[in-house]
Amino acid sequence: MVGSDGGWLVEKLTFLGAETRYITTSDCPTRHTIIQVDHKGKNSILLHAEANKEIPRKYSTDNLSHLYQ
Repeated sequence: MVGSDGGWLVEKLTFLGAETRYITTSDCPTRHTIIQVDHKGKNSILLHAEANKEIPRKYSTDNLSHLYQ
């Protein structure tokens, strides 16, 4: 799932030949992530879910089941 701001990405993936039929669009913005790395290489990851929190479990189950056939 991409957010309302992710149409360009789906178009680009389609142009490059990627399978995009299982990608849906949400009214929310696409998720973004902030990764901080300290001087020792330890990281802290902050996720802002946005469109990802809109994905119902049934959608995931239905659309990923073809991978296991």
